Order: sequence, then structure tokens, then C-alpha cells
Amino acid sequence: MKKILLLALSVFALVGCTLEEKIISSSTPETYYQTEKQIETGLNGCYIPLKSIYTNYAFIQYADGGTDLMYKNSSDATDANAMYTPTTPRFGATVWQQGYLGVMRCNAMYAAIERSPLTEEEKAPLYAECVIVRAFFYYLLTIHFKDVPYYTEEVTDANSERIARLPRMSASDTRNALIDEICYWLEERQALPNERSYATNYRIGAAVGYMLAGKMCMWEKRWNDAIRIFGHLEDIYGNGAGNDPSGSLMQYPLSDIRFREKFTKESIFEIPATSEEYGLQVVGAVATITTPFRETSEQFEDPEDENFADQSIESDIYRGVAIPELGKEARTVSPLLPTKHFYQTLMVVNGPDRRCATYTTTGELVNGGNAGGYLAWGWHGWRKGEDRDLVPRRYLFFSNSSSASGCPNLGDKFWCPGMVYTSDFNNPKVFRFAGAILCLAEAHLRMGDLVKACQYLNAVKERAGIELVSMANFANADQLLKEIQDEAGRELFGEFNRRYDLIRWGIWYERVQEYSESTYLKDYTLNKPCREYYPIPDKQVVLSGGALDNNEYAKYGL
Repeated sequence: MKKILLLALSVFALVGCTLEEKIISSSTPETYYQTEKQIETGLNGCYIPLKSIYTNYAFIQYADGGTDLMYKNSSDATDANAMYTPTTPRFGATVWQQGYLGVMRCNAMYAAIERSPLTEEEKAPLYAECVIVRAFFYYLLTIHFKDVPYYTEEVTDANSERIARLPRMSASDTRNALIDEICYWLEERQALPNERSYATNYRIGAAVGYMLAGKMCMWEKRWNDAIRIFGHLEDIYGNGAGNDPSGSLMQYPLSDIRFREKFTKESIFEIPATSEEYGLQVVGAVATITTPFRETSEQFEDPEDENFADQSIESDIYRGVAIPELGKEARTVSPLLPTKHFYQTLMVVNGPDRRCATYTTTGELVNGGNAGGYLAWGWHGWRKGEDRDLVPRRYLFFSNSSSASGCPNLGDKFWCPGMVYTSDFNNPKVFRFAGAILCLAEAHLRMGDLVKACQYLNAVKERAGIELVSMANFANADQLLKEIQDEAGRELFGEFNRRYDLIRWGIWYERVQEYSESTYLKDYTLNKPCREYYPIPDKQVVLSGGALDNNEYAKYGL
């Protein structure tokens, strides 16, 4: 037990953990992790920090709300509006702490696998899973902070001080090392089966590894490697690598993209959530900031009444429309909204894009004609005060307007029916096959194969029901690249991708200044492009003995 406590203490300086986070066990890693099942329980603990990051609604604010497609023009939307500094890092502190907590746990489990009496054949899939999960944390750290400390050692008394004082290291070098490590275990060793993520179990497998390695290849401009690696996902999810990708997404209905649809065939990685009346609850809070604002009913005159608190919040009126399936107890806040650039240019009302509404596989609108999906200008329901037994349910716009004017709400892709308070038990989609298809379109373009790039781009457009393209539609490769970038914005809208794609393309700052409707975001980033990344929390800089720095922020007096 003494050694476990020392382990928790030694990592404190690096991740800012508290002593309450020490391992709850009377065993040590040397004596416990002896069987495959025991090691799997240890790997389970490595997953937990991912949930801590993705289920926090500050994540979607940062990843999507601080972009050209979504905004929240409010002083309390600190992460969406880049209102962070080294002394007040906001959600960046959570990403740093949970990211390195995940790294620490993965490193410890890798060492535990090495020490175990299992055969090398039995160890291989466990190593591979551990490597992929660790790469996931480093991927998150590099896309949020850029250059970060990189280490793969188990933290011990002997090395803890040195690790705690590691400086920033090249994000490029880190990503290249992670790509090569994943490819070693998946391509050379073939340690995990090439199957859909949720085909036989719910552990992180080869598909997630290929997606991570491929996305990091895109960051590092390793275009040929990206094509090869995403080709494995084509073999699993599509028509096979190198084949015409036409129709490869048609087997996956758009209705499955909604966050409430769990572990769907197209999904490569989702954040699992559950909400049971008498069980452990693992829930998120994305729906609370993406659902139309819920009105509250009139309060009792007597606040002393024991039912006052409950009755005061009961209402199924969402921005003027009664939507019973969303329930009466959801806690919503002033929501994220699409920018004019998105709903007036990329996904217009009454346009042909099926993603704007939720369709069945036969082309019929779900819920008898509710135009929800990615954007919702309105919904089938009633006005406040109407007698629902006498007045039929009908399509109503989310305003007093009789037409789809003004800004729409985010659609039912994000809503959580029956949500109580902020307990969103949807599964946020993190990686889908469509994301790999769009990366392949870009990678082929970068390699000069514009015909192939159009084929992959059209695979996404085909399912969405919008006009297909060819090189005749574009004057040059730059115009085609812009269309791929726009299509990525449409297809992956709200799926924790947009900010990082814009940064990777080198256009985040200019796109925010041009298209964001948040005056706060424009003001806080004006002439301060350093804010495309989070600063390392000052607390961590101090704990590192000055080895870490925020020099990019210091240039601008922050």
C-alpha cells in the first residue's frame, strides 16, 4: 500500500491529481495483473478519463462552438469564446489533468502487461489496446496544447521527479511516434482483428487505432500513409480499399447519426453513457447546451410548499413549442447556435440536404415529418396553453414567426429524449466512417488524384442527397479542397472535429474572424492567434519547476 501511495504522490506534480485519486486496492500492480481478465479490468480504468473529457459540455463549446459553424455569444461561454489564459485555463485544465491521468494509467498497464506471466501471443492484443488508448490521450493533448511532454515510462519513485520536469516536446515528433507504434501492432503484428468497433465487443480495437493513426497522418502530411491506413477502415466498413467508394455510406442510415442511437454500425468510437434508475450512471451534458431552451412553468405562490421546487421546473415547452418526448425535467441553458455561414450557405432551410432532417432508410421523415436532424427550424407539437386533446399536433416554427426566418436551433441529432436535469444518456459520436471517407478525399487531393478525391467526396454527398460533383465543377485543386472542407463541416457538424480541422488546415483564426457571430470570440482572438490552442495551466508550469512554458501566450502579454 505504501508503494501505491507513493505512486499517486509522484504523479501529482505532472497531472495535478489529488490524493483522492490514488488506486483503491490493497494489491500492487506486480501481484494483481496476472491474467487476461485482470489486465482488462486495469485497461478499463484507462478509459475513464476519456469520458471525463468528452461528457463535459465545455468540450463541445471549445471544439465546435469556437469555430465558423457554431457560436455562443455570451460571457459565460468561456471556452467557446477563447476566454482563457495561463492563469485561468478553463476547460484546458481538465483536458491536461485527465489527459495525463490517462497517459499515466496506460503506461502503468503497459508495464503490468510486460510483467505478467502471459505468453507473448496472449500479451499482444493487450499491448495493442493499451497503445491505442495511450495514443488517444496524446492525440487529444497535442490538438489542444500542441507541443506537450511525451513519455511512455511507468511512473516510479526513481523517475517521478524527472518526468514531472519534462519540457514541451514536438507535437509532430510525438504524433509520428504514435503512428508508427500503432501501425506496428496493427499492421505488422496484426494483434487485433480487423472488425467494426462494436461487432463483437465494446473495447477500443483496431478500427479506433486506424482512425487515430490516419488522423495523425493528416496532421503530419503523411498522405500516402493516410491512404493506406484509412484503407483498412474501407476494408472493414466500406467497399474495400482502392475500390470506387460510391455507395459505401448508403448502408448506414442518417437516422443512426443521432447521438441517442448507440453503437451503430457506422460508428468507430462513441462515448458510452447509461442512465438506470437503480444503477451506476455514466452520463454526459452535451444535450443541455444543444437543445432548444426549455421554458419553466409558473411557480407555486407559496415557496414553503414541499413540492415547490419540483413543480416550478415542470414544462415540456421548448422555445415556444410543446415537445412531450423531450420531457418536463431537462435542464437546458442558452444553447449553442449555428452561424449564418452554416444555415444560410452550407445547410439551408428546405434544401435537398437530408442531414437537415432525420430520415429513415426508405427516405421518409422520422416522427411523421419532424424536420430535425442537424438543424431544426421547428418541430411537430403544440403552442403553450393549447388543449392537446382538441388541437392536433402540427409543425410549428421555434418562434412567433410563421416562416423559417431567423436562426434555427441545433437539431435532434443532439437532443436527449426524457432527459432529467443534465443527465444526458446519449452516446456522443466521436469517430465515424464518414470522417475517414472525407480524410481520404483530402489525402487523394493532396497527392494530386483529383478524380479519386471527387469520388470520396461524392460518397458523403450521395447519402446526404445533395448534388454530386466532378472536376468540371472546380477551376483548380484549391476550390476542390474548399469544397471538401465545407463538406466536412456539414457531415461532421457538432462531432468534436471542426476546430481541430481548421487548425490543421491553418485557417482557424481567419475563419473565426470572418464567420463567427460571437463578439466575445472575435474580440478575444483579435490579433491573438495563440488562442487557437489552450495554454498549459500556470499551476503545471510552476509544478514543473519552469520546464514547461507558455511562450506563445507571453508574446501577446497573456
